[in-house]
Amino acid sequence: MQKNGPFAGVSLLDSLVSLILIVITLLSLIAGILTSISLQQQNRELSLAMNMARTYLSQIEQYNCLYGLVESFNTYTSNAYQFFDVPGLSPSTGSPEDSSGTKRVGYVAFPTKPGNTLNEDELASWGREKDLDGNGSVNTSVSPSDLVWLPLRIIIRWRGKTGNREWILSSTLPKRPTG
Repeated sequence: MQKNGPFAGVSLLDSLVSLILIVITLLSLIAGILTSISLQQQNRELSLAMNMARTYLSQIEQYNCLYGLVESFNTYTSNAYQFFDVPGLSPSTGSPEDSSGTKRVGYVAFPTKPGNTLNEDELASWGREKDLDGNGSVNTSVSPSDLVWLPLRIIIRWRGKTGNREWILSSTLPKRPTG
């Protein structure tokens, strides 16, 4: 466009600056969209993990006595009920293996020491009170039949789009009255 006068029309430099501003704006917009897509995937994965952990906890809460619960999960590496998969999530490198050597996404953890004995000293690492049987002293071994309350963790470890991830649901189950 050409007009009369010393400042008439659009110069090549004006066009170049405008083009650079448009490119910067488009690149920023594309980066924002890509970040949004990545966050949406991460939130979907986390939602799957949280929902499965809550569902699994509600199933565990159906046990009528803590003794039965602990006995059903007694052998950490061989009991299939302690491990579970989460549809839509893949095991991470840190996921535990069940008795068949299959990596699983989720598992239930109790405050135990090697040999799968409930241990009140282990609760310190969980940041919890150290008296599972209500006798007022800390025991290195607690019989499941003496439990007054039982802390547990449902741990889910998966390989997501952004790397290995983990989500932990901590809960406490009280002793229910019998009869």
